[in-house]
Amino acid sequence: MNLKKYTKDELINKFRNLESKQLELLNSKSTKSSDNTTFIQVILESILYFKAIILKITFITLIIKIFKRFKILRRIWLILNTIVMSIFGISMIDLYGLSIFSAFFTEI
Repeated sequence: MNLKKYTKDELINKFRNLESKQLELLNSKSTKSSDNTTFIQVILESILYFKAIILKITFITLIIKIFKRFKILRRIWLILNTIVMSIFGISMIDLYGLSIFSAFFTEI
């Protein structure tokens, strides 16, 4: 199959059609028994599960790369993280268990 002759939209549509057919195969159950799964269905389920894991890992790594690249995003993240932690009453002293510093700061 020559994929170069298709446009991006056509390729995306073909991929979505294949994915919907796979989902239909997974969702369709045999009329004889609900526990009766074929080997192909097990393979397709494992492929879809593996694909979901890979997509999640990719998304997390992209977010980490974006935050490492731009300093302003790191600072915004730090500010938002501090705000969220302070809303829930978690300070860095409580988080790391630095009771020595907390006693020092209360004396000042």
